[in-house]
Amino acid sequence: MIMPVNSRSLYSSLQVRQLEREYAANTSTSTYALMEKAGQSLWQHVQQQYPKASNIVVCCGRGNNAGDGFVLARLAANAKLSVQVIIINKNFEYTGDAQRAYTSIIDLITTEPERKTYAINNADVIVDALLGTGFRSPLEPEFIELIHQINTAKAPTIAVDLPSGLNADSGAVNEVAVKAHTTVTFIGIKPGLVTAKGLDYCGVLRLETLEVDTVHTIPFAHWLSYDDYKNRLKKRELDSNKGDYGHLLAIGGDQGMSGAIKLASLAALRTGPGWLSMLTHPAHSSFLAFDQPEIMVKAFDEQIHDSAQNLLASLLKKSTSILLGPGLGQNDWSRKIFKQTITSNKRMVLDADALNLLAQNPVKKNCWILTPHPGEAASLLGCSTREIQNQRFEAAQEIARRYGGIVVLKGAGSIVFSKKDQNPRKLVCRGGNPGMATGGMGDLLAGIIAGLLTTGYELLTAAELGVLLHARAGDMSAEKEGTIGMLASDLIPFIRVLMNHPSV
Repeated sequence: MIMPVNSRSLYSSLQVRQLEREYAANTSTSTYALMEKAGQSLWQHVQQQYPKASNIVVCCGRGNNAGDGFVLARLAANAKLSVQVIIINKNFEYTGDAQRAYTSIIDLITTEPERKTYAINNADVIVDALLGTGFRSPLEPEFIELIHQINTAKAPTIAVDLPSGLNADSGAVNEVAVKAHTTVTFIGIKPGLVTAKGLDYCGVLRLETLEVDTVHTIPFAHWLSYDDYKNRLKKRELDSNKGDYGHLLAIGGDQGMSGAIKLASLAALRTGPGWLSMLTHPAHSSFLAFDQPEIMVKAFDEQIHDSAQNLLASLLKKSTSILLGPGLGQNDWSRKIFKQTITSNKRMVLDADALNLLAQNPVKKNCWILTPHPGEAASLLGCSTREIQNQRFEAAQEIARRYGGIVVLKGAGSIVFSKKDQNPRKLVCRGGNPGMATGGMGDLLAGIIAGLLTTGYELLTAAELGVLLHARAGDMSAEKEGTIGMLASDLIPFIRVLMNHPSV
């Protein structure tokens, strides 16, 4: 759960360390004073969230993250709470600010000697100060053991800056990580807290800036916020007709996969295009035309080669924009459609098997939006899905470099990447929920983005707004009926509501 915070900027771990050093160099504040501020803010969170806690266990590693924990431990002990500090590798010698903080607790607290099983089961609150933003995998065995014990303990856990074991910049977890109830992060929000595994492990996210000024630093990325975009939704003129809102050509639905292109088309229609033509497999074209009369359904019959090509050419010419991929498949029928369609210079959205076919037949264009999930991204880059998830921002950027256009890398904390005039723009969606982990959700997103493109939004705006509308519709569905059992089609009514009443 991500709580509202004042900042919508995301800063890499390196940027935060630089900001900390620059702040100390340009003010009369020392880095140790910042450590004191961090520890004090942690203590305030303990008091606010767990006012009845009397027994606190602080788990400390070897760096400045441990120093923040030492300051918290001292403040809790001075408040007459029972405090136990567990230090991994008792023989480790601290240096700098961490050493100063450690020295201040020696007379107050008895640190537990190094052992395999730690006495944390009686804690009211556990503080995770094991590993900071400088952590890089792999974890040492003693850290793995203690993290397992933290995660199985009954007491709630507060993570200092980020959950130990989580990569601050990517959100990757390679061995194990602390599953925090609350994460108090300092100076700036790290990207790894809001994408990939970070959403599962950070719990409630809270930001403490420690009064460090970030104004003059270009953020690594930004959070997408629905509040930023709801006022940019276009209103219809009273004197308008369907020709004012474009013609979307939706292509997909190989034999046995008609549902994907139907879902995408219905989602697109709810964003307001003037009309929609669907090109699909002849096995179900008549059924889809009967089932949804607002969609003009055409069959691509590869058995009538010239006629099929002429039909597609005619539809491409008439269209304002194109959606290619939902249920497309990867057979001869699919490849013929793909090969002809990507010769068009119309604005388009490529999704699902269109992305897999693109990986097999690389083309670079700046007139399209690519919407891969991690598996499709792996296909585009010739790597494993795990590699994509371990480097989501880099993966989105590399896809854009190879194939052009705007990239929407789907998943928890979906990323929108674009590069205009050599300036990269990275955005992370803060909405959505686990109920959306079900078939057809990606088709809906592709349809929403394609529909927005058709009605006149620019590529980047359509991608950003599409991601936000999709996530918000999912959250509205979850608020109404819960996450378990959510269907992609459940979101379609909410898309229309959001297009007309963006304040909801």
